[in-house]
Amino acid sequence: MILDRTIVLERKNGDTPTETWEPVGQNETHRANLQPASAEATLFAGGVFGKTFVAFVSATLDVRDGDRIRTGAYSYTVRGIEDFTYGPIPHKRLTLLKE
Repeated sequence: MILDRTIVLERKNGDTPTETWEPVGQNETHRANLQPASAEATLFAGGVFGKTFVAFVSATLDVRDGDRIRTGAYSYTVRGIEDFTYGPIPHKRLTLLKE
């Protein structure tokens, strides 16, 4: 699997009264493959065509629904996670909505 993008995975910090996002993991950056979602995946995610994306990441990445992924100037919200921890290349498939 080609992981051609550098992403920053962030999670809301629930301990503060204001909405703050903190990086997840020891490293602040992770690798991913990001691409536009198909029409079917967009429909199932309840997204808008052109603003719904799919990302493939390492199976060991601690990602949760509602997390935010930043890459370059764009931010995405994680709306779905599928685990593919079997087979020759274990990975996770994320459904993302562009903010």
